[in-house]
Amino acid sequence: MVKLTSTPSPQEIEKMCEDIRMGWTENEYRKRSAPRQLPIYSATTGNWSYLSHDEYSTLGASCKN
Repeated sequence: MVKLTSTPSPQEIEKMCEDIRMGWTENEYRKRSAPRQLPIYSATTGNWSYLSHDEYSTLGASCKN
């Protein structure tokens, strides 16, 4: 793991991510690129819900209103 002495810029972060992805196999790239559901825990009901990325992004917009 790289120890950073300062906060990297968005361009530096993108470059680091690109360097990491270069080490992935074709299967690993395909597996990591597939959309996954995001687990969301509700403390009021004690249940887990699984949202798609699209559902999750609209959730954030509804919380701003």
